[in-house]
Amino acid sequence: MSSFKRMTSRRAKIFAVAVTVILAAFAIALTFVPMKRGSLYLCEICPHNSTVKHDEVGFYSDYIVIANDSADDIVLTGYALSDDKNNLQKYVLPEVVAPAGGSVTVWAAVPNGISMPYVDEYTLYTGFKLGDNETLYFTSPEGEVIDAVRIPKLSDDVAYKRNGATSQWKKGTPTDYTNEEIMISDNVAAPAFSATSGFYDDLTLQMEANGCDIFYTLDGSNPYYNGVPYQEPLYITDRSEADNYLSAMGPISLFDVYMTTEKVDKATVVRAIARSADGSLSAESVATYFVGGGLREKYAGRPILSMVVNPEDLFSGERGIYVTGNLWEQNCDKVDTESESFDRFLALTNYNMRGEGWRRPASVTLFDGSGEPVYIDRAKIGIRGNYTRYVNQKSFSLFPYSDGKTVFSGLFPDAGNSLMVRTGGPEDMFETGFRDEINNRIAENLDLCTEQSIPCQLFLNGEYWGCYNLQERLDETYVAAHYKIDVKNVNLIKNGDAVSGRNSDYQAYREMRNYVESHDFTDESVYRQFCRIWDIDNLIDYYCAEIFFANDDAYDNNIALWRARDTGPGAYEDGRWRFILFDTDCSDAYRDNCLASVDSFVDGHCRDYNPDVEFYFSRLSRNPSFREEFRERFEELLQSDFSYERIGPILDEMENTYRDPMVLSVRRFSDPSYTAGQYSEKVEIVRDFFKQRGGYIWDYLELHMGD
Repeated sequence: MSSFKRMTSRRAKIFAVAVTVILAAFAIALTFVPMKRGSLYLCEICPHNSTVKHDEVGFYSDYIVIANDSADDIVLTGYALSDDKNNLQKYVLPEVVAPAGGSVTVWAAVPNGISMPYVDEYTLYTGFKLGDNETLYFTSPEGEVIDAVRIPKLSDDVAYKRNGATSQWKKGTPTDYTNEEIMISDNVAAPAFSATSGFYDDLTLQMEANGCDIFYTLDGSNPYYNGVPYQEPLYITDRSEADNYLSAMGPISLFDVYMTTEKVDKATVVRAIARSADGSLSAESVATYFVGGGLREKYAGRPILSMVVNPEDLFSGERGIYVTGNLWEQNCDKVDTESESFDRFLALTNYNMRGEGWRRPASVTLFDGSGEPVYIDRAKIGIRGNYTRYVNQKSFSLFPYSDGKTVFSGLFPDAGNSLMVRTGGPEDMFETGFRDEINNRIAENLDLCTEQSIPCQLFLNGEYWGCYNLQERLDETYVAAHYKIDVKNVNLIKNGDAVSGRNSDYQAYREMRNYVESHDFTDESVYRQFCRIWDIDNLIDYYCAEIFFANDDAYDNNIALWRARDTGPGAYEDGRWRFILFDTDCSDAYRDNCLASVDSFVDGHCRDYNPDVEFYFSRLSRNPSFREEFRERFEELLQSDFSYERIGPILDEMENTYRDPMVLSVRRFSDPSYTAGQYSEKVEIVRDFFKQRGGYIWDYLELHMGD
């Protein structure tokens, strides 16, 4: 190599190193040091806030903290935040004060859903969200950049923060994070109980922890914080005549819901931990004991679910998920509750909140009909449903306590990792309690994914809480388990939204919808192409089921469909869309819209009829091939799965299973004088529906699907 080439190569290397150093220095300056030092600076950012803290309207939004290190209050009017260097005034702060030596939290969020009526200019919503590898700018009223920071990729609930205007940014625990896990030592064994959970005529409970101190509670509260020292065996008695505790708490709804004054059946829940001499703590032991009072006979043959939760996590104003709570108390004056536009169902209450931040830890035990505990697990619980949240007997979702786990693994074949503890909602919770379950049973042999369930009696911290269905919960893990595909390959659309939150998933859904909307289905080639986009056998079975059940809350609500993102060798990795049947309570003669005589092809929907409501069916019905295929399949089902000869025995089984539990449940939550005879009258309405429905469907098939 010539000396010139060596020199050129050496210079090139020196130049490359110099450029690298300059760029690194620039990146450090941009990331760690304020561009304009002064009293105000960015001190903390959390772009993935799941459980750290919620905003004024209950949402766990991304947030930005602006610090004031001066000795004077500073009014932030005119200061701005932006994630766009070409639009530095993307969000201009209102007249809000950054206190001397303090800070102001700004929420990087877009108002939506139930928060909209409660958000004003002082809620401090930027209107944009934070993203990984974006730069956040903070500017003065004159448009001068005071501070800027490039946000690195961060995990959920991890903050990017610094202690002063000149200090470096670091990843760390958010300043206001209060959900710190209690440090459990593997070297300290959890207390051993002398009796397992179950039914006893009388019980003296002993605890042992290898010489460690034991602390316990009997009210469901956390023994790590509220435990009393265990000093002698506990004599467990029948508590059913004790005053109601959780059952008397409220307010649990903005509606005038029934609150029982009767004493409910009660078990005793014991939570205990051990502490060694050096202060190390054990994991927790939890048990539920049903003692005396005829409880064994009363609940014989009925599965029982015991859910043990810190009472504050259910009923306190700040953390309680079962109550109207602080969210309503602090925001109710922002809306006119007497206005016709006020939606009481979707008001800003604690029980209407969703997401990881509104889930609470629980211990859950499932007893079989003989009273034996067959599944014991930890879970995170949340209130579930939409319009069912306002009722007194609310439903719950059970989520895995930690990643990679499944709640009650093995309870259902091919189940996802989460479950529901579900009533029949406001529609069926005081009627039969089984409309959704019987519909799923009837449709179990169809080319559909249905939700398996078992009826159970719920005890919440030992207090009787009514009849529920422990049921599979629809999410991506449910689809993956049922269809044997990788959960990462599931594109699930629920009520028009991509469950994953991915824009690409939503776009795939929109492209399919656009095809349906923009093409003429009288053209046979259009229909054949649709059959390459959709699993047509699945679609036909779905509409046969919804029409047969006269579900008046389907098609534009409670609708779920999925596809595999990437095609593969699996039977269901063909990339075609498929429906999933779920939430069918508004059916089976529940109300006038879903009587046996209703023509559910065109009528009987809870919203004003619109041909586009049944988005797919109304267009497909224009095609002769589809009409023929649909009619042949429906006629086949009417003579098999939908025949009363098959449904009648299922209905008999349901009535026998649910009668006694539902009588107890209705007495607990609605009518103390409710009788088994009244319940049987409710079942007869369903029985008459299924006896008559097939005859009407034959006529409607001829009317709508004939030549």
